Amino acid sequence: MNARLVAMALAMFLFANILLFAGAAGAEASVSTEIVDTGYRPWTHGFSFQNFGDPEVYYGIDLGAVLGSDFHDEIFRHTGHCYGMASASVDDFLANRTPADQPIDEAMPCIDRIQTDQSFYYIAEYARFPFGGKALDNRAEYEKIIERLKSGKPAVIGVYYSAGGHPGHAVVAYRADVGENETRISVYDPNLPPAMYPYVEAPLTAVYYLKNGSFQYDNGQPFDQVRLNDLDASGIAAGRALAASLASLPGALLFLLLMRRFPPGL
Repeated sequence: MNARLVAMALAMFLFANILLFAGAAGAEASVSTEIVDTGYRPWTHGFSFQNFGDPEVYYGIDLGAVLGSDFHDEIFRHTGHCYGMASASVDDFLANRTPADQPIDEAMPCIDRIQTDQSFYYIAEYARFPFGGKALDNRAEYEKIIERLKSGKPAVIGVYYSAGGHPGHAVVAYRADVGENETRISVYDPNLPPAMYPYVEAPLTAVYYLKNGSFQYDNGQPFDQVRLNDLDASGIAAGRALAASLASLPGALLFLLLMRRFPPGL
């Protein structure tokens, strides 16, 4: 009888410890995490074709040599149509359209229009330097991005490398997994269409570190600064007006000299 009671007690002890261990493991695996998901998905709402660049030489003139590489990269975007593709894909998502079904010839008019608007916007932004220029604040921009995602709208974000060496880039942030120490931001990168990257199996992510405010994204090139990339109508209009005023040769030369002498900030 005593042996039977001992066996039962031992069995209950082992069972209780198994339950305790399972509960502890479950609690550890389910650390409180906030998930902010807009429903955007790269394989449906991203474009099927890859971002591509424009010619670097126009009418025999190397714009990079004349204007300086930073100005050229941001204004003329010869490095690609990343912003136009990112912004157009978000517009299509909000209108319940699927960019993945669009061939490139149908998608390009909208992408080019948005890319041109961005060019004018950057002209105005560069002209405001040094009064309007300021360094990026990852922490402040992160808060804006999370707020945008919580509204249900994917965020077009610009990513940059503080050490220079390559131009900025634009991606779509569509989901944020907020942990205790870091937030993993799922993105669609126009340089990597679904045919080239397995978004379903391994979401492409940028990481924001909550404690020190640092940011990391790498698509083959490293980026450590981020901002919410919004264009406003007044900035676009100002850029158009400034571009028109620089149509004269003296005005254009003066502007180019100023840009070479005082390179704009990020």
